[in-house]
Amino acid sequence: RKHIIGLVLEKFPYLSLDDSDEHHDTFNFDSSALCPLCNGDHKVNRSIFDEIKGEWGAGEYYGERTYRLNCRESLKHGIPIVSVKA
Repeated sequence: RKHIIGLVLEKFPYLSLDDSDEHHDTFNFDSSALCPLCNGDHKVNRSIFDEIKGEWGAGEYYGERTYRLNCRESLKHGIPIVSVKA
């Protein structure tokens, strides 16, 4: 799990880990960078829902799991970080 979080922080240096549990990881913005998912400014009208979540879900292929970053404002499926055989 630490390795996956490290990959996220390496790819998105303006994010910091806020919380992590068995279901998901929560990241906050450290700067005024725009969200890579919704291109929105999460610092404006900040609420608890403005965080970026990292979650495992179904992969692109059968028998695969993918860790993705998700934003509640984005209509996209999330940014894939890593995929593994399930």
